[in-house]
Amino acid sequence: MDQSSNRQGSRSLLEAWRALHEPPTPAEEVLVSKTVAARPSVAFFVMLGLSTVIATNGLISDSAATVIGAMIIAPLMQPIGAMAFGLATTRRRLLLKATGTMIAGAVLTVAIAYAATRVVGVNTVGREIIGRTAPTALDLVVAIAAGTASAFCVTRRSLGDAIAGVAIAVALVPPLCVVGLGLALGDTALPEVGMALTQNVATGALLLFLANLAGIVFSGTLVFVLAGYSHWTRAWRGILISFAIIVGLAIPLMFALQDLLTRHEVRRCLSELRRERPEFYEKIVMERLAVDQDGDVIRVDVEAISPRTLDFDVEEETQRIRDFLSARTGKKIEVKATIIRADVGESGASQSP
Repeated sequence: MDQSSNRQGSRSLLEAWRALHEPPTPAEEVLVSKTVAARPSVAFFVMLGLSTVIATNGLISDSAATVIGAMIIAPLMQPIGAMAFGLATTRRRLLLKATGTMIAGAVLTVAIAYAATRVVGVNTVGREIIGRTAPTALDLVVAIAAGTASAFCVTRRSLGDAIAGVAIAVALVPPLCVVGLGLALGDTALPEVGMALTQNVATGALLLFLANLAGIVFSGTLVFVLAGYSHWTRAWRGILISFAIIVGLAIPLMFALQDLLTRHEVRRCLSELRRERPEFYEKIVMERLAVDQDGDVIRVDVEAISPRTLDFDVEEETQRIRDFLSARTGKKIEVKATIIRADVGESGASQSP
């Protein structure tokens, strides 16, 4: 009786799974769509150029909504998806054509962003730009997940509407725009008040784009193989090469993640210090806080505005911050504090002439 019930239950679960299971998109249909996606076209470059203009303006104006809009219409994901399919199915011509289209699109994006930045003449970088100059291993994880989602959407017809969300999840055009911005600005790039640049704008953004590209191609290749569009015996070389690239990129990204965690820890400790002495720190306006880790030493660079009426010794407060951070983090701390004495009116602190 029990065995009969178990068989019936297993049969019911199997029937329920079959009812929910959606057959994959036919291989011929996927091949046709990826062949079209790999081919350079006027429409591709027009849409990419427009998305670049939108993204560059959004980055310069520090508008997240504008940048997101550019992500949605950017077609750069199409040839990258074709690269993954070509790698999985070992179709050399498809892979080369898709790679060429992707490179041409990337060069166009950087060139437009460079030209737009030179025309506008702005050299101040805000949160939207700075956020794309310091990638970490977390960005690589997002790229792998997004690449998996993108490839899975291709294998299931019912998931076509989710592609726009994938485009937003992993940004391809904005980092390239930041590369163009960084090349145009060079060493003249200045962070907005209260923010800091941890590395070169163009270099950091290029690393982010490469991490996104490698993550999408690697995970997309795996999905296409697992979905039955190819076999491991055909795809193993491509998977191994893309995995090696992932590992190579993961090394600097892991160090960057450690630096990010260190900066968060220092900021948390400083917030704790402010809560312990609200009568003092509530009168101080923080203009800039930069945290940099060099081996076992954490360097903290603070710029703040203080009322002229607030009487304190800068060296003494700097030592207090250093001791507090050392006690909380257990690491050697070096603190550089720059205090601007200013008059304070009803509208807040303002620097005196």
